[in-house]
Amino acid sequence: MPWLQHILLAVCGQAMPTRVISAGGSVTWAPLTQAAALAWWHHLLDAWADGQCQALPFEADTAFAAAAAWREADAPEVRVTRMQAAATPVYDGAPGGRFPAAARAPLGWLWPDAEALMADGRFLRLSEQLFLPIVQATLAGGGEGGGAASDREGPA
Repeated sequence: MPWLQHILLAVCGQAMPTRVISAGGSVTWAPLTQAAALAWWHHLLDAWADGQCQALPFEADTAFAAAAAWREADAPEVRVTRMQAAATPVYDGAPGGRFPAAARAPLGWLWPDAEALMADGRFLRLSEQLFLPIVQATLAGGGEGGGAASDREGPA
């Protein structure tokens, strides 16, 4: 889990670039500030603790799609609409697309469609807090040797 290692190194004051190489390409994540890493680490721990008490309305592929649609310049209501629009076909399945996340148990039992998944706002909050930092660092890294800004801050 390169992203967790990347965060923990920065939390411990040992921030450094992380290069991830995969069959799909490569990206370099710039070192994180300790403050940004601590914020993200606390979001991860809070989500883990919440998940120990109740099922979380969360699915990774759908969360990545929502986070990728996040735009800082958007007004909050536009941002929510954009994130929901990007996440819905991933969770519900698009015609001719991959197997819908909603069909996977137990997700489909608890949240049978994207509307149910996003109903109370927790899904979008978790997507923003947990996956947006990865998306932003990856986009800033530019792939194939790019580098992100070293003072990247996390979401609120």
